[in-house]
Amino acid sequence: SRKEFIRLRSYIRKVDPKAFITVSDAHEVLGEGFKNMNPD
Repeated sequence: SRKEFIRLRSYIRKVDPKAFITVSDAHEVLGEGFKNMNPD
């Protein structure tokens, strides 16, 4: 959602202000090392 994108973009800018960001729809993401941004 747009709200999630704004939150993610803010986080990325804190970590790396010069980061290059691309956005696209994805139905499946494969790999390891993903972390949840919501520490509920």
